Amino acid sequence: MAKIGMFFPKSEYARRLKSVRQAMTARRLDAILVSCPENIYYLSGLDHMGYFAYQMLVVPLDGTPILITRAMERATVQDQAPGLKHVGYSDAQIPETKATAIAGHDPEGAAPEEAIGGSDPWMQPQGMPVRSLGSRRVQPYGTAPVRFTIQAIEDAGLNTKRLGLEMA
Repeated sequence: MAKIGMFFPKSEYARRLKSVRQAMTARRLDAILVSCPENIYYLSGLDHMGYFAYQMLVVPLDGTPILITRAMERATVQDQAPGLKHVGYSDAQIPETKATAIAGHDPEGAAPEEAIGGSDPWMQPQGMPVRSLGSRRVQPYGTAPVRFTIQAIEDAGLNTKRLGLEMA
């Protein structure tokens, strides 16, 4: 009996995913975004030490679930949860895509590069691009992990769909 993760056979994770997808159908959701480590484990078998960092499991109604974690988690994800598509990010890394421009949009009119603090590493502490607003406080723009999540949602064709967000 093939296992995913450490404890359960693949059939158990398939049953859990099917049950969640039935609940999604009942709620007319095209995908859900799951961030709680226990729920990611429940759906995928991933049990790793990186649970403290940003992670998001995007579960589409159809198709392969997508897990966004730190890039350094790739081997662990492949070993423990091989049924997932893994999208890895590094702190202060910004994907070069249309989503970058959207997430970095500054209503005051600054170009996206200026709005996310440029490429100077000291302007992007802990993956949180910032820019000085003169005498006003420093204003954060989306973090690298969130931008990779936006891009993964867009790449999966879910950006115009109805998404459920885990709020617990």
